[in-house]
This record gives sequence, structure tokens and C-alpha cells, in this order.
Amino acid sequence: MITDVHGEVMQVNNACERVLGWTSDQICGRPVLDFLHPDDIPAAVSSLENMLRGEQVNAFENRYRTRDGGYRWLSWRYRYDTEDALCYACAVDISQHKTYQLERESAIQRYDMAMTATSEGVWDFDLDTRELKVSDRYKEILGYSEGDTPRDADDWLALIDPADQANVSKSFDDHLAGLTATYSATFRMQHRSGAWKTILSRGVALRDTTGKAYRAVGIHRDITDQQNRENELHALKERAESANRAKSDFLANMSHEIRTPINAVIGAAHILGRGPLPEEKHLKVVSVLTQSASSLLDLINDLLDLSKIEAGALDLERTPFDARGIVSDVLKTLEIQASSKGLELQQQNRCNCITERLFVGDKGRIGQILLNLCANAVKFTETGTITVGIDCQPTTDPQIEELRFFISDTGVGIAPEKLDAIFGKFEQGDSRLNRRHGGTGLGLAIAKSLTHAMGGQITAQSEIGVGSTFSVRLPLERLGGPVEDDGVTDAPDLLTQGARVLIVEDNAANILVATHFLSEFGYDYEVAESGETALAKITEGCRYHLILMDIQMPGMDGRETTRHIRAFELQQNRERCPIIAMTAHALLTDKAQCFDAGMDDYIAKPFDPDVLKAKIAEAVKASRPSPLTPPSDSVVSEARP
Repeated sequence: MITDVHGEVMQVNNACERVLGWTSDQICGRPVLDFLHPDDIPAAVSSLENMLRGEQVNAFENRYRTRDGGYRWLSWRYRYDTEDALCYACAVDISQHKTYQLERESAIQRYDMAMTATSEGVWDFDLDTRELKVSDRYKEILGYSEGDTPRDADDWLALIDPADQANVSKSFDDHLAGLTATYSATFRMQHRSGAWKTILSRGVALRDTTGKAYRAVGIHRDITDQQNRENELHALKERAESANRAKSDFLANMSHEIRTPINAVIGAAHILGRGPLPEEKHLKVVSVLTQSASSLLDLINDLLDLSKIEAGALDLERTPFDARGIVSDVLKTLEIQASSKGLELQQQNRCNCITERLFVGDKGRIGQILLNLCANAVKFTETGTITVGIDCQPTTDPQIEELRFFISDTGVGIAPEKLDAIFGKFEQGDSRLNRRHGGTGLGLAIAKSLTHAMGGQITAQSEIGVGSTFSVRLPLERLGGPVEDDGVTDAPDLLTQGARVLIVEDNAANILVATHFLSEFGYDYEVAESGETALAKITEGCRYHLILMDIQMPGMDGRETTRHIRAFELQQNRERCPIIAMTAHALLTDKAQCFDAGMDDYIAKPFDPDVLKAKIAEAVKASRPSPLTPPSDSVVSEARP
């Protein structure tokens, strides 16, 4: 098309006639503006004026009216010839492309409206031009607004985590190649803030009649929160499965630890029951029986402690103690075991404060912590030395000091990644070592729980092949001076000779054990197999120097029996007879209930014969001499089975 400087059409070619439907005569001589869409006239006039002023005019698009009343989109390029004052223009019919473009923009707007409600962003990728159009929600997901949006497809794609780019490209290429019905990929994209978002991208390619993909459209969904929840659930599942595996291993190991000493106990009982043995063999069998029973008791105590700790029912005593004495007792307990392996046990007092003051706390539980740690050190040390160091440090409270214990060994050591696991309730550092050395794996867990219950901390440092050091820090009230020997000795025979003891017990096996040791200790005794029988003996006039009282009995239990006895003594103005609870109820709360009922002392089953002897002697010494008038039907120094 050729026009003059006023925009009047001078000449058109056949292609122009064919596209617009007008003949040359119908077009020529008329202003170009007569054929333009009203909305496009201002832009066309501005471009024409710029061209006449000699300014560069790039290609522009507008709509020309056709003879049938419609419009065709034309893309124009102009050249102005100043010599003949004519404009030469060349146009390309882009109606089909423009229709597609407008439809695409309209579709994106519709997608935007639909996806806003579902929080999904929309993308539209032209595979030929690599033009990528995205919705406002798409930009919002990644923290961008209209003014700072990345400029092209490559800028957007560069936001994908480099570690994910290969997989994303493969998924997209596979879909374009027709290998998958839809495109789907999960990857991370960088938010404008620098954070990473997890994106689920899905889309589909549009293809021409030959099957070639020319365009792809789809959605982006921000699944960061969902992914985080899934990761958390996966981690929880892993921890739960790990805990279940550890618990299964623990139960299998526990079965072994229970059955092994039980087998020894039953076997030793069978051996002893087959007849007399040579003295040396007899003593050896009895030693095996005793050691196996002690192992079972230790196992039961560990399980009870663990149960109390988990139930929040752990009671802690507060009594003065000497820290040196606790360590000394622990090392004496392990002396034979360490000596059998050629190990040296050392105690180090690292500051003068240890010898200058007492501390207030649960002496028994602190000893249990140290015993567990030291026994563990002996178990896993083949050669060298085990050292227990003690020192103390002041705190911000002048009445509180931090008592610190350090247990060092020259054992096999613990791998760094296992240091946290060794304190788990059902975890062990190395199950292979445990199979060789034995044990339940509860010792360190109990030590940690007891330490925390006292407000302290326990830590471990270790190096494979060099050894380990466990540190226990306990904030404790301090007192002035060291513990003095209480001077308690066994009661002289003169004070205990002829003393009579009433055993209140319903279990035949326990009666057999108690009467055997009372005979060995030189006491006379009677047996009452129920609380009612014991109370009847007392009210009928029997007098005793001591009563050993079981707690759990059918009918009247030990506590109720004691209350009735105390009431009778008060009513009759009789001397108070010492009563010692001898029971399998071994919790501190059980002990307190016994004292509340009126009992004077307490010993837990199974008991140490030496402890029983000392407690009986102490109670008998404290009781007043009194005339003893046993009824005619009393049983003396002979227990009923």
C-alpha cells in the first residue's frame, strides 16, 4: 500500500484486495483512517506523525475493516520517501495469530480467576518463541509482583534448584516427546526472599495436526507446607520404627538376660537336690546360685526403676552424705569384678571442698548412678584403669554447689554417632559388644533419668580405642563438715540371746527362709501365717522382742495388723514392740505407708541376710527386757512348712 503524507491511499496490490475484500478502486483515493478500527486510530495517527518527523517507526499492529464488515489484524512496516513525499507500507495478515493470542490471554485470565480460589498459579509456555506467561498467583507464590517479575522463561527456570533441574527437564521433554500423557514434576524454586518453595507442576502440551507440540499450559501448586508435614510424618515414622526395633532387640536381650540366670538357679537347685556334694563343689554350686539370683534381682530393680521414672513416681530422699564415701563404696562393690580382669580402680579427690563438707541429697540414687557408670566401664574395659574423680564448683546460690563426678576408662570407646543413643531406654552403643559382654542396656538410661530427676546433667566423651569419660553434675545443698562414723556395731550376744521374734508371713517359701536365718542368728521364733493370727497371739498375752511383718497377706494385711497391735498396746499400756516390715513392696511410698501404720523399720525382699541380722539386732537392743509368757500352744524354733 502506498499513501501520501495526508494518509490518502494511492495504490494497493492484489494481495491487499484479497485480504480485505475491497477492490483497488474502492480503496484508492480514500483516507487510511476510513478502514481502521476506531480503537486503533489514535495509535496509527501518532505513528504517522512520528514517521513524517523523521523518527524511527517500528512495526505496529492494527485492525482493518473488511468489505463484509469484519476486521483483519495486520502487522505493518512503513518507509517514508522524502523525495516524492510518499509512504510505502507492507503488511502481514496476523489475524489467526492474533485471535490465538487473545484467546490465550483470555484463557489465562479465566485460569487465574479459577485458580485463585485453589491457590494455584497458571503458566503458558510458547515452545516456538520460548515466551512464558504466568498468572498473578504464580508470581505471588514466589514472592514477585508485576513490577519486579523475571523477564523471560530462562529467568523463571533459573529459579529452580540446580539439583532438580535435570529431573524437571527430563519430565518435560518426555511429555513433549509423547512418552507421557501429562507433564508432572515436583521440585524446589527459590522465593524472592531467598527461601525455597516446594512446587508441584502439572501441565499438558498442545499439538498441531502432525502431533508436534507447539505450546504447553499448566499449573503450579505450592506444596511446601504439605511437604514439610510429610517430612515430619516420615521422620516420626522412622523414629517410631527405630524405637520399635530397639524395643524388640531389648526384649530379645531381656529374655536372654532373664533365662540365663534362671537356668542357673534351676540347674543349681536340681544339683543340690540330688544329694550331698563334695564341699568344694557344694560351695561352687551355691555361689552360682547366689550370683544368678543377684543378677535377677538387679534386673528386676532396673525394670522397677525404669517403670517408676517413666510413671513420674520416682521419690528422692534428702539426707546428708559424704561424696567420698559413696565413691569408695561403689569401687569396693566392683573390686572383685575389676580384679578378675586385671583392672585398676582409682579414686581422685580433685579439690579440698570434697573433704571439708557434706552434701544433702539421695545418697542411694547417687550411688546407683555411679555404680551403673562404673560397672559399664568395667564391662567394656579389657586392660588399664578406671578412675572416678570428684570435685565441686560454686553456683549463684551460696547454699548450692555443683558436685561433679568423672568416670574415665581405657576401654573400647564409643563411636561419636552413638554417644546420644547410649542413653536411650532401649538403645545400646553396639549390639555386637553387648552380646559379648551381656547386660540389659538399661544402666545408662537409668543413670541419665536419675541425674535429670535431681536437676543435674550427664554427658559422655569418647574416642574409639582410647576410652570414654562420663561426667555427672548435680546441684546439691552443702553442709559444713565430713561424715563421721556412726559407730554402729553388731549387738552383743548378751543383749540378743534368748530374744523371741514373731514372724508374720503367709508364704511357705518365705517362712522357710526367714526361720532358717533366725535359727542361724540364735533367735527363738514363732510363726503367724496371717494378720488375724498374729493379732490373736498379741491380745492373748504373748510378748515378743520383735515382730517381722509381711505386708501383702490375705485378709488383714500387715499395715492393718500393725495398727491394731499399736492400738492394743496403747489401750493396755503395754510396752511398744518393735515391728520391722519385711516385704516385696519396695517403693519409697510403700516404706512411708509402713511407717505411717506404726512400724519401726523396713527391709525389702529379697533381703541380704547380713542386713537382716543387723536390723534385728538393733531392734532387739532397743526393746526393753520384759517377762515373756508364751501360750501353751506356741511353736518355738520350728517353722511350719
